[in-house]
Amino acid sequence: MRRSCPAPHIEHDVVVAAGAVVTGRLLAHGVYAGVPAKRIRDLAGADPATDRRPTA
Repeated sequence: MRRSCPAPHIEHDVVVAAGAVVTGRLLAHGVYAGVPAKRIRDLAGADPATDRRPTA
C-alpha cells in the first residue's frame, strides 16, 4: 500500500478544528486548524520547558 502523506501523530492536550486535515505531527498544548492543519494558538497552562515545538 502506498501512502500520500506521513502517518499523523497527535500528542496530548491538542484541539483540532472541524474540517482540519492532519498530515503530520501535532505537538502538545496547541490548537490546530486548516488544510493542512497548522498550529494557530497555544493552550493556557502550557509549559514551554516541555513543549517540543520546532524553533524554525
